[in-house]
Amino acid sequence: MKILELNKDKSFFILDENTKIPILEISRDDLFKIMNQVYEDKKYYDIENSLASIDEIKNPIEREVAKQLLEKMKEFESQVDSIKTRLDAQYPEA
Repeated sequence: MKILELNKDKSFFILDENTKIPILEISRDDLFKIMNQVYEDKKYYDIENSLASIDEIKNPIEREVAKQLLEKMKEFESQVDSIKTRLDAQYPEA
């Protein structure tokens, strides 16, 4: 699923099939939901293609916020397997 929707006037982060949040209105809870979804299924969002289309955002502030958030999401996505391995080692199931 794409994580970024670009329109003429505003751009949105897509949390799920029913929820879109304007980039400049995204909350900490929204970001937590996105990161949790990435942790559960790192291929759920297509972060790479969203980063590639970031220059299409007309508002420079929206563009910079989206760019920084997407870069952090991509970094987190690349570390999910390592994080899961460390957590499994530190907290094995009983």
